[in-house]
Amino acid sequence: MDLFRFINSKDIRTHLEQLNYCFSAPESAYLVFFSYKATLDEKISAWQEIRDTMPDCAMDKRLNLPPIPSFHGFLAELIGALRKGVSDFLYGENCVYSYSCHSAPSFCGNDGWREESRLFSSFTACREACEADDRHPDADLIRIRRRRIYHDSGPVCGSGDTYLFLNQQGQFMLPPSSDFLLSNDPILLQFFFMWFDIPTPFRCDDIVQPIRPYGESGQTRVLYYLPTWGKSELLKRGFPPADPWLTHADKVLLKARKQGDCSDMQAYGCGYDEGGQLQIGDNGFAANYLDLEYATEPLKGADRLLYGLREYLNGNIDAEILVNSSRLILLEEACRQQQLNMDTYKSHILKAVGLDALIGKEGLG
Repeated sequence: MDLFRFINSKDIRTHLEQLNYCFSAPESAYLVFFSYKATLDEKISAWQEIRDTMPDCAMDKRLNLPPIPSFHGFLAELIGALRKGVSDFLYGENCVYSYSCHSAPSFCGNDGWREESRLFSSFTACREACEADDRHPDADLIRIRRRRIYHDSGPVCGSGDTYLFLNQQGQFMLPPSSDFLLSNDPILLQFFFMWFDIPTPFRCDDIVQPIRPYGESGQTRVLYYLPTWGKSELLKRGFPPADPWLTHADKVLLKARKQGDCSDMQAYGCGYDEGGQLQIGDNGFAANYLDLEYATEPLKGADRLLYGLREYLNGNIDAEILVNSSRLILLEEACRQQQLNMDTYKSHILKAVGLDALIGKEGLG
């Protein structure tokens, strides 16, 4: 089985292929679960093949993860829960369905999800209505919600809601989200309580961005460090030797290996917030370090600030040059935006007041 194809990041995928990296069964299953592109059927088939071809193992109890005496048994239970979840979702009684289409965020808000539909009495009716919707051709993902009907109060939104996702081809999907679950079986949450140390090609001064699965653009940052790097690895990868984090790195890494979960797999970066404030060690730009890729396109606009920041972190420029170069770039961007605002009004407004002939003269151009 080609496990590499389940890795979201093309750069990490290439790195692991070059290493000829040998995955354990838990690592393999984890990568399959967090794949954005694999369908539900492809994930179930991959987990079954892991059971059939890889050695069994146990996993110790973690903070929110019960002990797993047999990982093969865990996968069998997971596959069973997913198949039952699909069946219950499609053919459940006393429930109603609605759908929402996802498109690129530039077309419809920040997260890309359009408004939810009205209610339908069956999954089939809901799906047919979705396919007839004018928004369906532009959708890269469909989310169908199933609500239970309580006879004393009608359809109710709440913790009992379940979700089934479909791609543009109508295939069932299983996005790695703890907020939109196919069923309420707790086994579907278990991968979120695991933590893994998988090799990556990155260094501390790399300009990177996280993958966003369905058209969103991730924040570009200068990589500061990854949660899988202890003191020696940090120094090897170009981390500033005077940074006080080095005194804590090994202790934090040991704790993550014993008790860490998915929230401890965030990548730490450096960059600027929307107000232009410098953030060192921002841990919110990539929820999972395995989703990082190199930012290969030349940076534009305010993102150019990262070039100076990288040089500063490498010790190639001092704080004065960093501040002045950052100020210059921000002023350039402010001027550019003001020019765009002026261009929006200039021609028709000046013409309306009889000043169009002066465009280009007396400072009006």
